[in-house]
Amino acid sequence: MSRNVKRRRERGNGGAGAAGVRCENTVGAVAREAVASRAAVLLELLDGRPDRADAETVHDLRVASRRAREAVALFRKWAPRRTARRALDAAREVTRAFGATRNADVGAALLRGLGDGAWSRAAGALAARLERRARDSRHDSDDAVGASRVAALRARLARFAGALETPRTAADLDAIAPDEFVRRVVVKRVGRLFRRAESWGDPGNTEALHAARVAAKKLRYAIEILEPLFGRGYRERHELLRAIQDALGDYHDVALLLEEASQWERDGSPAMRTAGRGAWRALEARLLTARRASHARFAGLMDGRAADAFAAYLLEPAAGAAAGRDAPKRAGRSTRAGRAAEAADPGVSAS
Repeated sequence: MSRNVKRRRERGNGGAGAAGVRCENTVGAVAREAVASRAAVLLELLDGRPDRADAETVHDLRVASRRAREAVALFRKWAPRRTARRALDAAREVTRAFGATRNADVGAALLRGLGDGAWSRAAGALAARLERRARDSRHDSDDAVGASRVAALRARLARFAGALETPRTAADLDAIAPDEFVRRVVVKRVGRLFRRAESWGDPGNTEALHAARVAAKKLRYAIEILEPLFGRGYRERHELLRAIQDALGDYHDVALLLEEASQWERDGSPAMRTAGRGAWRALEARLLTARRASHARFAGLMDGRAADAFAAYLLEPAAGAAAGRDAPKRAGRSTRAGRAAEAADPGVSAS
């Protein structure tokens, strides 16, 4: 990957890399910067990807496409509906195109990393199957994001970015109070994260935990976009969201492997008989242990947290930044009031 792509990816990723963001602290400036930088990262990765992209490139493409989608989704109401929908659909195609490849790559790597044990023969057989699937799916991925699809994506993202730059839209965005915008976004996304919190205690509730994973990812990406509007303490909150997402991501990857192994058993695959039922039972037990461990990490991070308090914690840096932005205004009002009083009564000092 070129240095230029790496620099653009850091700007588009937010978080630690967002130190390079240079924009005014207005909602409009943040919107324009977020869409432009994330579109640039995604398009450069697509333009520069090798044939049969390796696992790292596949991962980077999916992350970049999700970040571009979140930037569009966050500001879609200020663009024509069709323009926003077409930009979202085009970016989503990239995410989906590499989904099967990513899952197969990650699953095979996880199985190969389990080490020796009673499960080894079963893990090896399943890893080999996933590696074959990853090779095959790379052909489909390349077809799904060919030159014409990339050109369409480029045009749609550019059209959306242009919609945010029209004088009227730019003025509307710049007029929004940054702290209120951040509050609305964070509260809404935290609400989605906690929507099924009552089901988090069950490590076997893959549906509820999958929904939490998706919501946590969108919350983190939104906060990365809004980072210029946050104050001190942003990094701590970003790292917490990253840890939550990582725990749920590990849980999801193991859950997919358990489902894959179960499907093989239901289909009566010859590989089941070759490895031996004992090896498959041992693999299942090993994966269940890994799933419980990742669930315990997530539960520990969220223990005792409620939606309102969690949103308030995430918003503390933004509230501090808002106070800092308002301080010069208050000082100006105070000075003007003092001068008016001095003009009315020479005995009153404005100092």
